[in-house]
Amino acid sequence: QTCDPAQRLAEHATDPDAPLIDFNASRLAPPKRSRLTSKQQWLIRAAVIVLLLGGTAGYLWFDATARRDALQAEYDAIKDKAEKLSVILAQARLAEPWFDKRPPTLDCMLELTRTFPTRGEIRVETLTLQDDMTGQIDCTAEDRQTMDAYFQGMQRSSALLNVDRGSVRPGGAPENWIDFPVSFRFEPKDSKDQP
Repeated sequence: QTCDPAQRLAEHATDPDAPLIDFNASRLAPPKRSRLTSKQQWLIRAAVIVLLLGGTAGYLWFDATARRDALQAEYDAIKDKAEKLSVILAQARLAEPWFDKRPPTLDCMLELTRTFPTRGEIRVETLTLQDDMTGQIDCTAEDRQTMDAYFQGMQRSSALLNVDRGSVRPGGAPENWIDFPVSFRFEPKDSKDQP
């Protein structure tokens, strides 16, 4: 729109909805210069970030050292008792087999049942266990895969040593069932730690 500037100014002044004109704030004036250069502003920002990071690291360090000192004080208070208790515990573990009322036969039976296969049906008909913890079991399995799975489970056991499978023969009532003996020696895991 082109018109006389004086006329346009008069129209604006008489319009009640028009905003007031501030002649002191010129839009054509150059922007005010900041007292700080852009390099100084970046240096101030970097210093604030360094202060924040340093403060956080200092807080975490003081918190960690305070917790460490508290734990050290607790340890110093119970150190003598803890050493005595560890000696008593070691001595009690040495004497534990003398007072254990559970015979090792139960541990052997537990280990034999742990090696049972998860699939298939198997039965232990007889278990013979000697004083030196050598033994033999006579088993009946529903098929050869079940027998092999049980034999491999016994071989993987660290407590069953010298595992040897005997001859395989046909079983009784069901047609596909088979009988087989397995000889072994049972050595409990914790017996190696004892003197």
